[in-house]
Amino acid sequence: METSNKKTIELKKLDEKSKSELLKSVQELINTKVAQTLKTTIRDLQGDPEDALEIIQTIHRSENLDLEVEAFGKNGRAGTLFLAAGKPGHRSANVGSSFQILEGEPYGKDVNLKSLRPEDESTVNALIALSGKKKLILEAIAKSKFVTDLGAKNIGIADNASEFFNKYAIKSKKGRNKKDDNSSDAKGGNPSDAVEEPIVTK
Repeated sequence: METSNKKTIELKKLDEKSKSELLKSVQELINTKVAQTLKTTIRDLQGDPEDALEIIQTIHRSENLDLEVEAFGKNGRAGTLFLAAGKPGHRSANVGSSFQILEGEPYGKDVNLKSLRPEDESTVNALIALSGKKKLILEAIAKSKFVTDLGAKNIGIADNASEFFNKYAIKSKKGRNKKDDNSSDAKGGNPSDAVEEPIVTK
């Protein structure tokens, strides 16, 4: 493949119409037979997880099409699957974003694949396959219905989680930003520590 092209799209909802349009675009890119990248911005993406998986499988079965994903807002399971399906190193979860990983309530500490409810099976199994982190995914669904941006990174469905930028951060004498001694570092903690309901800022 001598040339490479990038197509950019934004997804806010996934219904029959948008699914059909996206599958058409995906197939057109695949049919070019040259290296292609579909850069997808998802924003509060809701929809049927099965529709998302159909599109994702079409992309993953291709030889010439890569998927890059940048996520914003509160995403349903379809959005979570799109994020996880992106090319490793090109899956970004922005500050304040969140990702639904279950249809119903968390499972508790005794969760295993055999105990999954029918409505969660395809989503959870796909997240495990896409992340390669079965233990961390099971730990997440044991505790919460959603993961935060940092939680998504910690369980292997995102590579980058944007840090909040404070214009008025207190500077130390050496010119470096001082950290709040009482703040917790979700990056270094247990992955499930960042699994929680999202905080919505207005």
